[in-house]
Amino acid sequence: MKNSEKRQNQRESCSVDSSFKNLDGSAHPATASFSETTIQDLSEGGVRFRSNYFVPIHNKLLFKIHIPNRKPIEALVQPAWIRELPSVHQFDIGGKFISLSEEDKEIIRQFTNSFLE
Repeated sequence: MKNSEKRQNQRESCSVDSSFKNLDGSAHPATASFSETTIQDLSEGGVRFRSNYFVPIHNKLLFKIHIPNRKPIEALVQPAWIRELPSVHQFDIGGKFISLSEEDKEIIRQFTNSFLE
């Protein structure tokens, strides 16, 4: 079964400036502060983004998502899968929201629905 078949929410390709901080104390020293990233796809259930550093799947990440013309969203994300991209020295990471308010879910829903119109 493909990942897309397991998802409850359809992810939409996008380019949303964001930042994340690894909340795991034993994380790579460079991730102790916020790292800039761009979300490459987004749904009410999770995100796909790139990181310059490996992030173990058991870690929790505090995300700040900056959807244009909306208030910033803060959410806890847990990586579900990680794929190394050696050609660009980065990691492609798919993560699920483990803490997201109903108000923020609605902002994401409106944003992703705008791609369908």
